[in-house]
Amino acid sequence: TKAQENDEGKAYKYYKSISIASDDTLWSIAQEYIDEEHYDSIDEYIKEVKKLNHLYNNTITYGEHLIIPYYSDAYIGG
Repeated sequence: TKAQENDEGKAYKYYKSISIASDDTLWSIAQEYIDEEHYDSIDEYIKEVKKLNHLYNNTITYGEHLIIPYYSDAYIGG
């Protein structure tokens, strides 16, 4: 009998664009989207968001867009 691969518990990493609201901070965005199974801390997540968006400090501006990583157990692809 051939063993079947088990995808249960598997997570896929995706990216999406979000609009920055007037009261958003990198910290508040990280708290909303972080997946603690894949990041050791909010600081680690913020560091990745800053790198993805070429941010050199913690300043974000209302109305701009950020690319943020997130994880899902649903495979989206072809």
